[in-house]
Amino acid sequence: MIPDKVYEIIFDLFPMIVLFSVVTILIRLITCVYAKEKIIFYKEINKSQLKVIANSVHNSLQTAKIRKENSIITDVRELDYLVSPEKKEEILNLLDSKISIDTIKPHLHIPIMVLYECGLTANQREMSDEFKSVLKEKQLENAKSYFNIQDELCKDDIFKYSDITFHLIYFPVPNK
Repeated sequence: MIPDKVYEIIFDLFPMIVLFSVVTILIRLITCVYAKEKIIFYKEINKSQLKVIANSVHNSLQTAKIRKENSIITDVRELDYLVSPEKKEEILNLLDSKISIDTIKPHLHIPIMVLYECGLTANQREMSDEFKSVLKEKQLENAKSYFNIQDELCKDDIFKYSDITFHLIYFPVPNK
């Protein structure tokens, strides 16, 4: 179980987390558009939606999909401005098409961004302690359910699945 102090720190850092998340979403959206993937906005979060999300992640872990993402990254000219020349060379060597995907998996950090309409959020006017507590409980419950579904789907099918790091990021919005 995660200590309450961790949640206090997270809520104190909430503006920075939101900014980071927005930037991450924009990068992912650009990647989705470039790769012609679909973006889904959920009306609610339930087990059937969690299975759809887990299937999408499972599909993205296929070797061909990872290779396609790698080719997008290696073709991005912004890499020159984002990292040092040494780091760029290291990244390009790691993403080389001749390198096994299994070598890359321990370096993968996969954001799973879930945008959904949340009645709880729609009824709030401020970030009260009670609201944060209820939202935290609901999202922890959803996260546990989600990762159980994803683990069952991927653990035997995706080689080195346990080496990949996943980041489940919920965006409970009041209205679509």
